[in-house]
Amino acid sequence: SLDDVAFKPNMMGLVRWRAHHHILKQPVGWFRNQTSGILGSRTMETGIAVGGATYQVTKTLTNVITYMIGSVWLMSQTDIRLTLPLAVWGALYIGHTVYIVPRFRDRYEAFNNALADISGHLVDTYANIEIIKLFSDPAHEDALNKEKFETVRKAFSGVQKFEVITNSGMLALGTILMIGLVGYAIVLWQAGAAEIG
Repeated sequence: SLDDVAFKPNMMGLVRWRAHHHILKQPVGWFRNQTSGILGSRTMETGIAVGGATYQVTKTLTNVITYMIGSVWLMSQTDIRLTLPLAVWGALYIGHTVYIVPRFRDRYEAFNNALADISGHLVDTYANIEIIKLFSDPAHEDALNKEKFETVRKAFSGVQKFEVITNSGMLALGTILMIGLVGYAIVLWQAGAAEIG
């Protein structure tokens, strides 16, 4: 679709360029405490993370707003009181989003940092393989590498667990909306306050 061709590549490219531009403005001493692999990985991963998050938020808000406007219009054509379950659902959706977004962002940031760290570590290891083979302790290198891979696994597991929570919450909200609309319509109909159709 158009957003996959126009929005995502441009957004990711812009974020990567700005991150790179920001890094280049740092003093020379700052680079002594950073590894080039980690800096390169973070620059690339930040573009993916920010671009993807911006795309998802924009897409979700557009869909929800369009859905709500259409649903309110449709329900109000039948009976204005049927917009009450939509209003309740909208409030619950906003509450769910306010709860989810910062927590998901924190988990995804931790995963992104762990991924950039291990990518940078691997690049620097492979770039300096002669030094590592000659002077490092293999047991220490194995322990360090295992720890970094485990950090990435745990961070990704945290993202996935929260994604399950997010999806479960959305499923529950969808169920509440359906039960609320149908149940409230039946209650109004039984009370003679609304007609069928």
